[in-house]
Amino acid sequence: MPELSDKGTVRGHIAKANPLWKERTVSPAVLAVFQGPHAYVTPSWYPSKKEHGKVVPTWNYAVVQAHGQLEFHDDRA
Repeated sequence: MPELSDKGTVRGHIAKANPLWKERTVSPAVLAVFQGPHAYVTPSWYPSKKEHGKVVPTWNYAVVQAHGQLEFHDDRA
């Protein structure tokens, strides 16, 4: 069983039919990106739009990046 991090552990599954598990290197560094809600923000929402009109649209979003070392475990069950 892998050692769990105090910051959490991300677990996944790769099917035996997927060649990715055969092409692995020893403990490669990995990055996982999780995207949350996102939305367009119109310039008309800003009070400064009425004051001087010098505003631009923007985008609100939430994202989390998790990085660490990848470990493979063969679970025959």
